[in-house]
Amino acid sequence: MLEAARKLTDEVDAALNLALSQSAKEKHSLVVRKTSARLWVVDFLFGVELHIESQKFILERMFFGWWRESARDFTSVGAFIVTAGSLSGATKASLEIVDRAKVLGEDKLADYFMSLYDGLLNTALAIKKSRPVSSGKKAMEQQFCSLCWRLVHIFGKKYYSVSEGYSSHYCEVHHPKLQTKVYHRARRCVLSAAKARSNKEDVASLSAYESCKKKKQMTTAVLYRLTSGFAPTKTDSVSALLKETKVCWKEKAKQLMEIIEATSPQAFSKIRDANLRWREGWKEWHLSVVAALDDTDTDQQCWKEARDFENPPHEYFDNYNNGLRAALTICYRYEAVKIIESFARPRGPKKGKVAKNSSVRLRLKHLALERKENNMPVVWSHIAKELGISRARVSVLAKELKLL
Repeated sequence: MLEAARKLTDEVDAALNLALSQSAKEKHSLVVRKTSARLWVVDFLFGVELHIESQKFILERMFFGWWRESARDFTSVGAFIVTAGSLSGATKASLEIVDRAKVLGEDKLADYFMSLYDGLLNTALAIKKSRPVSSGKKAMEQQFCSLCWRLVHIFGKKYYSVSEGYSSHYCEVHHPKLQTKVYHRARRCVLSAAKARSNKEDVASLSAYESCKKKKQMTTAVLYRLTSGFAPTKTDSVSALLKETKVCWKEKAKQLMEIIEATSPQAFSKIRDANLRWREGWKEWHLSVVAALDDTDTDQQCWKEARDFENPPHEYFDNYNNGLRAALTICYRYEAVKIIESFARPRGPKKGKVAKNSSVRLRLKHLALERKENNMPVVWSHIAKELGISRARVSVLAKELKLL
């Protein structure tokens, strides 16, 4: 099966290379769903046959309720994708098959299906590569989370079409779908701080945010700008230091630590006591700064993946000037987050902003006084039912009207 796994990998790579070359020739991007105006990537994968043993294993040992019985075809990679219903579905299914094979002690088959899984990931990457790159600001990739100092999930970005955890604007900690409560809490936090500070830039950004919400447009760029607005500004001396080429990285790093101490005291308090790896090299020092600021360990992992897989922002690892600039940016954004969190966040509407419901109060007062005048007991639960409000709300209003 080892030879079969290698053959599968080679055939998938060859099919995808052919698909990419034809995509470039015809100037049509690859798609996973069949359309007349695009190249269907699955067409190129029908010729990549799956080993007969793997087909038997799937048919005899696996059951997926969402697969149609009439379309259970596992003879090729293309047929496997069609049976699964989508590329993401096929990718998830291949991982489930890998786990099942390992449980049953079929390690060789598990390795084979792992090759299938890698091929499906490469298929998603080929689809991404075939898409035309827009020019201008839209082509720029956001590298830091809109709500904090962490990187967006870089490895997820590489295989974005099959990754549930992918987000090009948020880190794993603030992912809107995976960490919904944390995301909304951080979003409200930065909006509340901007409203409290209310300088000229904040007012403009808040106006842009409300405009985006009304038009149902993405608000990520506005949140990124609002967060950045609380960060210390880079001075001319800092810019000059980062451009200096005759100073060794250790000397520059020490000078940056002094700058961080002066401008970002909360970030400095975290990295000052950390075991910064001065002797191992500037890349290791950079990663130690990242690790010191992040308790979740997710950011450090993203930076390692950026370095290992040469994904953006891998250019920060091209030379120590870029790496030190990134470390300074991280500290500045960390400081911004801590400043934002220091603002008071009053809950609910401002006092007097919401008009009182006078009609409910009048009816409540009338019903209570009517019962008292007729020597009837005032049963607040009955009044609450009659008014269509909760018993607790009736109690609050009764105290407010001095009926208790």
